[in-house]
Amino acid sequence: MVPDEYLYRGLCALARAHRAGTMAGHLGAAVVAGYFLAREWLGHDAAVAEAIRHELDRIRAGEERLWFDPARTGITVEELFEPFENAEIVRNGIARLTKALWASVDRLRQSGHNVIFASLALKAIALRPQFAQEPVVAGLERLLGLFASAGPGRGYYGRERGWQWPPRAPLADDRLVPVYRSPRAAARVVLSVLANHAGERRRGYGGLFHLITHARALLDLEELGARELARAALAAHRQHVRAWLGLPRVDQELGTLKRAIELPDSPEYWRRHRQSVQWSGWLTHRLKVLYAFHALLPLAPTEQARNRALQALGYLLA
Repeated sequence: MVPDEYLYRGLCALARAHRAGTMAGHLGAAVVAGYFLAREWLGHDAAVAEAIRHELDRIRAGEERLWFDPARTGITVEELFEPFENAEIVRNGIARLTKALWASVDRLRQSGHNVIFASLALKAIALRPQFAQEPVVAGLERLLGLFASAGPGRGYYGRERGWQWPPRAPLADDRLVPVYRSPRAAARVVLSVLANHAGERRRGYGGLFHLITHARALLDLEELGARELARAALAAHRQHVRAWLGLPRVDQELGTLKRAIELPDSPEYWRRHRQSVQWSGWLTHRLKVLYAFHALLPLAPTEQARNRALQALGYLLA
């Protein structure tokens, strides 16, 4: 089991992320997700739980520094995670954060990070209300406020076209992605996309990592009682899927993807895979995608579909 201190420190980092930019939220979000990953899925094996805790320590120590420039922003990764001393605890934290998220769910924002970050923070505060300190809630409100004017993200269209932002970045044909009416339906679509396309190299919109974590965020919002908010966010998630499927394959330019064979419920996996052979930002994204995936997997319609999705996940774990 990962101690509650990690959950609190992750919230503190999310609350300070607005000082460094929206993408600085990756760090605190990964620690919160890693805490829940150990609590809900992989913590039953002491060696695996210890491996996850070690990953969280690597994040808190600043090993992954690509999300912002400390010299420019005036805050370091380590400082993001510092606790707020003697701060007042508020009782309306969940209501305030839910209201803040409503301002940006009308369409896709930065590959779904507004919904991903908010859902993790809401889940943490729902579990441990004593962590809803005024500076935590106020900082999270400011972070979510930054997404209200953010675009959907960007995609890579090969060496000649490079990175493109909408409207020059096309969506996949509307008929390729069924309209879904619930977070569970969104999860099933994502599992199908994962099973069918995980071995294809595309760049942009956070990749399959974010399609998965975005879907889990919708499930979490509904489970937390924010059903209307979760359903209002469905259209943005479907836009996210269409944006990623609209990207061209760049295997020939960037190389064929590799797949991890070991499963993350084995200590051997964590010993063999300390660094990714193909993904950037992997230290934070691996924990978030594992946290998300284990909730999506049981929603696959058949055992065959579950097995295909589980095998496909290996492309994200290498």
